[in-house]
Amino acid sequence: MSTKALLLLFLVTAALAPMNALAAVAEAEAGLVTKVDPPHGRYYLLRRSTGDTRIDRPVVLRDGDEIHVDDRDVRLTLSLIGEKNEVIVDRSKEPYIVHLSPPNESAIWVTWSWFTHELGEREQEAQLTSANIRGGGTELAVHLLDKPQRIAAGYRSIAIAWNKGGDAGITIAIRPLDGKPIATTTTVEHFWTTPALDLKPGFYEFEFRLGPFSSRETRLVEVIDPRGLPRPQVETNFKSAGADLQKTLEAGVLASQSEGAFALEAFQMVSPLATRLPAAKILGDALIDGAWTEKPPP
Repeated sequence: MSTKALLLLFLVTAALAPMNALAAVAEAEAGLVTKVDPPHGRYYLLRRSTGDTRIDRPVVLRDGDEIHVDDRDVRLTLSLIGEKNEVIVDRSKEPYIVHLSPPNESAIWVTWSWFTHELGEREQEAQLTSANIRGGGTELAVHLLDKPQRIAAGYRSIAIAWNKGGDAGITIAIRPLDGKPIATTTTVEHFWTTPALDLKPGFYEFEFRLGPFSSRETRLVEVIDPRGLPRPQVETNFKSAGADLQKTLEAGVLASQSEGAFALEAFQMVSPLATRLPAAKILGDALIDGAWTEKPPP
């Protein structure tokens, strides 16, 4: 290649580099919609990074997103990475353009960026997979217990969820190893919260039977001293985070520890929040589907 050709190639590459960097920034997650008031209020955004794609009622926001509020009385609360205060968006502010604060190397920024990115991946997957497909088929799938789980001992209820198809009811029993059942149910739902149980350290069987003639499937869960649980030290100086979002972030970090061994415990943290915090619902659904990351944040 001639010197002139090499020089031309260098100049073209140098010119494209800033554009590529800008494109990478444009794809970056910038924050979350943490509250919609009223809960079923209508809003949408135009995603600049994908050619003005319209997305209805998204949770995860990207840099450059243009938010539009359909109804006069709808108010959105945003928690944006790098912003200490929450952002309120209503019709008077539309279109509202989301801007990502410049990245930094602080543990706070890295953790929140990782968490928001993971939520964005799960939200995108959910948009491509309908609820009917997620719950389809006749095979029993309890992805929360696909791997051996550890939960904290104590007097507590346990929430558990699964995927299955068909109309047959599912029968569930929880018992200590070589012991009698301490909780049972038969239900056609995909979710069950046990009554309060006196869970002492040791191993417990979670038994599932799909329909009256199916064979039973069992999963082993270890109940441990609460002091043995990882305690994610997730710092935040975001006033906009709120206690619910802070707890959801901690659950996301916990679920990523020890190759997913604490996914069920993390689910206990987000399950009560799912009806009021969209991010908690995304994380909860990902745990149910066995789709949450196994890699802790850097």
